[in-house]
Amino acid sequence: MWSAFARAQHRLPSKEERQKLVWLSFYASLLVVLIPIAGFLACLGFTYCLADLLQGLDEFLPKLPALVWLLIAIATIVLSYLTVHWGYWIAATRMGKSFLK
Repeated sequence: MWSAFARAQHRLPSKEERQKLVWLSFYASLLVVLIPIAGFLACLGFTYCLADLLQGLDEFLPKLPALVWLLIAIATIVLSYLTVHWGYWIAATRMGKSFLK
């Protein structure tokens, strides 16, 4: 990604350009996960009644307090953002600098 940008623009991307790419990539990674899950749950909700779906989820999921589920979700989202941010920052900047030489 950065290498094509560096070759075309003959410069490394600015901090604002990098931040925009990181945020858009992060949002895209969340959508890639959430859209299939929502589609699957919607399909099950239409196939079976909503009460049956909620009962099945209640039996399937471990009995953890809502706060624990919230902390797990927040930790997963933060790790996803940091992975995208560090991946673009470390690997892509090194590749971009090598193409400018």
